[in-house]
Amino acid sequence: MDNRQQKMDNYEHIKFQDSKEAFMISLIYGILGCLWIIFSDRVILGMFPDTQSFAKAQTFKGWIFVFMSSVLIFILIKGRIKNINDGMLKLKDSYEELNYTHEELQAVEEELRAQINELTQSEDNLYNVQMIFDSIKNSASVIIIFWDTQGNIQDVNKFAEELTGYKKKEILDKKWYEVLTPEINPTKSQQVIKKILEKSKSEYRDSWIVSKSGKKVSVIWNNTVLVNSYGETIGVLSLGTDVTPLKEWEDKLTDMAYYDTLTKLPNRLHFEECCLKVIEDFKKEDKEFALVYLDIDNFKHVNDTLGHWAGDNLLKEVANILNSLVKKPNFVARVSGDEFVIILKDINSKDDVIYQTNAIVSELRRTWTFKNHEFFISISVGISMFPEHGKDMETLLKKADTAMFVVKEDGKDNYCFYSEDIETRTIQRVTITNEMRKSIKNNELILNYQPIFDLKKMHMIGTEALIRWIHPTRGYVSPQSFIPLAEETGFIKDITRWVVGNACMQNSIWNKEFGKDMKISINISGRDFLEDRFLEDLKEFSLKYRIQSSCVQLEITETSVISDIDHAIEKLKELKKLGFTIALDDFGSGYSSLTYIRKLPIDALKIDRGFINSITENENDKNIVKMIIDMAHLLDFKVIAEGIETVEQLNILKDFGCDMAQGYYLGKPVGPEEIKSPPLFLRGRLFLCP
Repeated sequence: MDNRQQKMDNYEHIKFQDSKEAFMISLIYGILGCLWIIFSDRVILGMFPDTQSFAKAQTFKGWIFVFMSSVLIFILIKGRIKNINDGMLKLKDSYEELNYTHEELQAVEEELRAQINELTQSEDNLYNVQMIFDSIKNSASVIIIFWDTQGNIQDVNKFAEELTGYKKKEILDKKWYEVLTPEINPTKSQQVIKKILEKSKSEYRDSWIVSKSGKKVSVIWNNTVLVNSYGETIGVLSLGTDVTPLKEWEDKLTDMAYYDTLTKLPNRLHFEECCLKVIEDFKKEDKEFALVYLDIDNFKHVNDTLGHWAGDNLLKEVANILNSLVKKPNFVARVSGDEFVIILKDINSKDDVIYQTNAIVSELRRTWTFKNHEFFISISVGISMFPEHGKDMETLLKKADTAMFVVKEDGKDNYCFYSEDIETRTIQRVTITNEMRKSIKNNELILNYQPIFDLKKMHMIGTEALIRWIHPTRGYVSPQSFIPLAEETGFIKDITRWVVGNACMQNSIWNKEFGKDMKISINISGRDFLEDRFLEDLKEFSLKYRIQSSCVQLEITETSVISDIDHAIEKLKELKKLGFTIALDDFGSGYSSLTYIRKLPIDALKIDRGFINSITENENDKNIVKMIIDMAHLLDFKVIAEGIETVEQLNILKDFGCDMAQGYYLGKPVGPEEIKSPPLFLRGRLFLCP
C-alpha cells in the first residue's frame, strides 16, 4: 500500500514539473514576442518614416519574427525532443534493464516457486516422516530414549514407559542412570556417557536396567550420537531391545552346558575350564593347589537295590553338602556318575588339604534315609598336588583318580595322596586284574577249608571255605590282593558262583563219606549278597548237590549290610525263609550299632580276630568280647570267635560262653583231603554237625 501511494505521488510530481516547464516556455515566448513587437516597431519607424517603407519593413519584420519564432521554436523543440530522446534512450535502457531484471525476476520467481514446491514437498515429506516416526516411536516394541550431553532424559516412547513403569513426565530432565540404573556408581555411569559421546558411530551395548517396580530388565542398546548442522553434539538417541527372555534362555543354555542338571553343581566341562585357568594362574604365581577326587563307595549297590531314584536323591544330598562346605576360592564339580572333584586353592601345605578333606568326608560319612530305608555311605578320596604331581589337568586328574582307586583297593572309606609307589602299585593292579580274569578258566583257584568247633562239646561241626589263588608264576596270591579288585571289576560274581558251586560239591562229598551233613560256611561279598543271581545260584547248587540249606552258612560283613540296611533285611529274610543260616562276619570292626544289629534276621555274630588276639593282654578288649557274647545271647544269636591261636584264648572264650570257634590253634585252612585229620588233641575223633 505504501509503495503504491509513493508511485502516485511521483506521478503527480512529474505532471507538475511538465506544466511548469510548458508555462515557462510560453511565458518566455510571450515576453520575447511582446518585446519584439514593441521595440521592433519603434526601430522600424525610426528607420523608415514613410508609410510605404514602413509597411515593407513591417512585412520583413513579420518574416523575421516568424523566422526567429521558428528558430526559437526549433531550438526549444529540439532541446525538448533531445531531452525526450535522451529520456527515451534512458527509458529504453531502463526498459531493457527492467526487462532483463524482469526475466531474472521471472527466473528467480520460477526458482522460488520450485523451491517453494520443494519446500512444500519437503514439508509434506517431513510431516509424513514425522507421522511415521511418531507411529514407530509409539508402536515399536523397543525402548526409545533421547538424552542430552549431560545424560538428562529429553524424550521417551510409550514402550519405554510401559517397560520401565515410569511416565514421561516423571523422568523428563532427570539423569537416565539415576532412574534406570540406580545400582551403578554415578561416576561409572558418567564414564559410560563420556565413552558413548566420544563414539562417532552407533554402538551396541549390553546392560541391565531396573524398572519402577524393581524388576531387572536386560537390554541391548544401540546408541547414536546426534549432531546439528554446525557439527555440535546435541545429544544421544538410544534404542533399546528387551532381551530378558533371551538372556534367561542364554542362562539356561549356560547352565545346561556348564552345570549338572541333577545336582546343579558345575559339570566336567566347567571343571576343565576352571582347572585350566587355575593352572595358568598358579604357574605365574608359583603356588600350589590340590585336586581332590571323591567317589561314593558302593553307589551302584544303592541304585541296584533301592532304584535310580534313590541314587539320584543321594547324589543331590551329597552335592548340597559339598556345595555348602566348599567355598570360594575353592571349586567343586560333579565329573561323572558318583564322582566329584574339588580344587582346593586356599592351602599352604598338605596338612591344610588333609584338614579340609577330613571335614568334608566326616560330614558325608553318616546315616542316610530314603523312604524309610536307612543306609550308610563312605567316600574314597584320591589327592594330587600341583605342581608336585603334574603341571597339566590331565595328569593331575589321572593321578588323583589313581590314588582314589588305591583307597578302594585298601578297603575304601579313606583318603590317599598320589605317590610314585602308587603308580607302580596301579600298574601291578591292572596286570593282576587281567590275569585274575583267566584264573577260573585256567583252574588256578582252589578252596581251603578251616575247621569250626563247638566249644561246649569240643567237636568240629563244620568248615569255612576260603578261596586261594595259585598263580603259575607269582605263586600264592593273597585274597586281600585280588578280592577287592574282583569286587571293583565285577568279576566277584563269577568267583562267588565258583566258590558256592565248589564248596557245595565238596560238602556233598563229605556228607557221603561221613554219613551226616556238615556245616559249610561261605563268605559272601556285599555286592553279591544283594544280587538276585546269587540267590538263584544258592538254590541251584544246594539242589544239585542235595545239601540241606540249614547246613549252609553265609558270612556277610557289616559294611555290606549297613550300606543299605532295609534292603539287606529283605534279602536276609528271603535267605532265612529258604533255610540258610546267616553269620555277621568281622563284628566289632565296623559300625557295630545295636540300632541295626537288633533288626537283622541273622543267626550268629562272628567276633573280629582283632579282639581275640589281645584278650589275654588287654583287659578292655577282653571286656568287649565278653560284652559282645552276652549281648548276642540276649538277642538270641550264636557267637563264633575266629583267630584262636593259643590255649589261653580258647579257655577265656569257653569261660565267656562263646558258642563256636576257629583258628590256627584248632586247625589251619587245609585242602579237602586234609580236613579229615583234626588237631592233635582231637585226633581220631571226627565230630559232625548234629
